[in-house]
Amino acid sequence: MSRARNIKPGFFKNDLLAECDPLARILFAGLWCEADREGRLEDRPKRLKGEYLCYDNCDVDDLLDQLATRGFIVRYSVGERKYIQVLEFKKHQNPHVKESASTIPAPGEHSASPVLELVQTQCESGASTVQAGLIPDSPSLIPDSPSKDTGAPKRATRKRERKTFKAWMASLPDGAEAIPADHRVFRYAKEAGLPLEFIELAWIAFQRKFEHVAKTQADWPAHFHNAVEGNWARIWWPSDDGGYRLTTVGVQLERTLREAA
Repeated sequence: MSRARNIKPGFFKNDLLAECDPLARILFAGLWCEADREGRLEDRPKRLKGEYLCYDNCDVDDLLDQLATRGFIVRYSVGERKYIQVLEFKKHQNPHVKESASTIPAPGEHSASPVLELVQTQCESGASTVQAGLIPDSPSLIPDSPSKDTGAPKRATRKRERKTFKAWMASLPDGAEAIPADHRVFRYAKEAGLPLEFIELAWIAFQRKFEHVAKTQADWPAHFHNAVEGNWARIWWPSDDGGYRLTTVGVQLERTLREAA
């Protein structure tokens, strides 16, 4: 159910949001209308496209990834369900007093995957990944915007070239790792307690999903990080002992790789 929300002038001058495709910016505003009073909604790209971008030829899943990569939203899973948390939603929106309470678990709640506890901490503390802000009150609140008092120069925005996964892999220098050992996805996995072999399985599933599709990305490693964080391939599930176990999908993938070795 769509809801009436607020929009402020700073939204149109947010230079970090400007790095996203124009349709991603429109979708972002649509997410506020779709979100409940806690800024949460179901992660259903097809439904969101039909509701807010029905007249446009676009990949809503990709647009959501652009917003997630730049810290405007978090995509997460609870069991078999996928959700979105609009970051800093309550800071900038004033839901009607009679609006129903949220029925969607927050990232990191006991009913959600422990993988997302780090995300919840960031949302509550205002860590650097969410400093982009939702809809600043004025241009002076936009990250990296010039100060009227100091006249500080505005940082130039440089957009990366968007490539298909296959083209990006082919463009890597000889001997270069697609996902370097110091990439943040490995730090995330270590802090979340995810076994390294699960990340390797996630990479195989990621390759299989994107190597033959025309979808483009400006930052494929960041896209992979989102895939791991959201457990897109449904490879693992959180066990009662605080660890993780392979799902049926994960076991089958592991078995296939072992037989092919």
